[in-house]
Amino acid sequence: MAQTLKDQIIDSFIAHFNAEGTDLRLSEIATSLHISKKTIYKVFASKSAIYNTIIEKAAEEIRERKEAILASPKPTKEKLYDMLTIKTTYEDAFNMPRLSELKEGEPTVYADLLKAYEVSWASFEDLLEQGKKEGVVSPEVNTALTVAALAGAYQALYKNDFLKKNHLSYTQAVLQIARMTLDGILAR
Repeated sequence: MAQTLKDQIIDSFIAHFNAEGTDLRLSEIATSLHISKKTIYKVFASKSAIYNTIIEKAAEEIRERKEAILASPKPTKEKLYDMLTIKTTYEDAFNMPRLSELKEGEPTVYADLLKAYEVSWASFEDLLEQGKKEGVVSPEVNTALTVAALAGAYQALYKNDFLKKNHLSYTQAVLQIARMTLDGILAR
């Protein structure tokens, strides 16, 4: 299936972001796609709109994967791990350590990115409560505190060049967060 112009712009945008960070210019994207900058503006109102579309598409992908995890016949313990390690197609496409550059170059987008990790924890909370009922999760685990800690941990990956400074890929960091969390909350 042929890519839509919107998807082509997003793919080129990501490639340019990976190479140039927030200094990327829409004129360069237009040139690489052999279209005019005006054509980009017919699809996206601004550079921020492209970032926000990517964040929205990633959030939708995560929502769909969460639904699939919840519907699966796997045990709760595996569902918890799967939920914590959901990987979007954008995580493979983006140079994830560069996303910390958004703080200076695109502060509104950066705030939106961090906010994305504060919402949509309801299904994970439900799984934790289910795990408590099944005896898989320790009954002493405070669900709200666990979710707040997780949201903060995921947000920390985008702050102060954390991934670069600690020589971690985004995937490695997410897997470690999942392991640490589950080691701390699962019943012994």
